[in-house]
Amino acid sequence: MTPPGHPRDLLAWHALCFAAMAGMLVLTLPDWLAVAGLALFAVGVLWCVARAVRPGPRASYVALGVCCAAMIVMLVPGGMAHDGMGARPAMSVHRGVLTGVLVAALVCVALVAAVRLARDPGSSRPRAATAAELILADLMAAMLAGVV
Repeated sequence: MTPPGHPRDLLAWHALCFAAMAGMLVLTLPDWLAVAGLALFAVGVLWCVARAVRPGPRASYVALGVCCAAMIVMLVPGGMAHDGMGARPAMSVHRGVLTGVLVAALVCVALVAAVRLARDPGSSRPRAATAAELILADLMAAMLAGVV
């Protein structure tokens, strides 16, 4: 059952992000799987842009778009030593301006979610969905920054 005020598409994309991050923490992804994930989250960014320009609530789609962009950066193959089977460590962290901007944006997403949780305990936006957004943004920022 979808919580009121939280569209199913957001729940599905959040679940995909959580599943992909869990996979990256425990698996060594072959390049073909990393590229497939990259394509999936590129579609996620485009989906969020398309939804954010429509009338209605936009903040959740903007935040999810930032998370999908972070997934793309984490999944881009490159620069890592490959083993003999063409696989690479899944947590290859790409440094640079884009990564820094994404970490800052994810921290902002997490801060907004934390303020929403603190300020609006009875809002129409479900607390569980806001908490998931907070956790997702925190974990992604930590993974991109190389903390995890």
